[in-house]
Amino acid sequence: MKKPFFNQLQQDSYALRDAAPEWRETMEQLVSWSGQQVVDLGCGGGIYTKALANMNVQHVYGIDASETMLQGAKEYVGDISNVTLLQGETAAVPLDAEQVDTVVERAVIHHLQRAQLQENVKELYRVLKPGGQVIIQDRTLDDCFLPPDKEHVRGHIFSMYPRLKRIEKVRRHSSNQVIRSLHQAGFHKIKMKSLVETRQKYPSRDKLYDDLMNRTGRTILHELTDEELKQLATTIYHQYKAHESIQEQDRWTIWIAEKPIDL
Repeated sequence: MKKPFFNQLQQDSYALRDAAPEWRETMEQLVSWSGQQVVDLGCGGGIYTKALANMNVQHVYGIDASETMLQGAKEYVGDISNVTLLQGETAAVPLDAEQVDTVVERAVIHHLQRAQLQENVKELYRVLKPGGQVIIQDRTLDDCFLPPDKEHVRGHIFSMYPRLKRIEKVRRHSSNQVIRSLHQAGFHKIKMKSLVETRQKYPSRDKLYDDLMNRTGRTILHELTDEELKQLATTIYHQYKAHESIQEQDRWTIWIAEKPIDL
């Protein structure tokens, strides 16, 4: 049985992890965060809002369209003083024009159709100060369809159920599409980089099996029936030894672009 995406289970599953060390290291290489006003757009359960707040920024605005996810973010972030959580859409950010220095948008654009992506990027341009940066992080099809191995658990999903590739092909934007949208919105100095990020560490295959069966943090699994899910989880379970620790990794693409400084 498929479950709604923004139910209580999903709220909790997206708010129980910390940002991966590889993500933190990459973000610190890309931006000088000290004293910045930052937006975490599509903040979900607040994982990256909290991480950004601890990077010596002046303030972080965690913005999400879902009340349920914002409630999870509120519980996860706690009483950190330099965080404000707001409800807002990707094309209607509740901030003034030229208010912030950097916008981070992680795992958001695959929820947007092509026209919505263009509206979203225009809105990012609006809220950024001249010289400000946008950092968009998501998976391309190349990232998603890496072959399965002990680190790339996601690969088993598409290997066992190739029909799910059609869903990914509909919702994933190519790098060229993202770059074209950024150019059309007025951004320049556009760069790309790949990031291999630790998604989760499991003390044993039993914990990974439980996460798969609960569809924890994996929206694509909601496309499977309960029986299909059990077959998938069992197949993956037998890839590992009884007491083997597991470090699951995902590959992402990051696009970085700058709003020009008016002359």
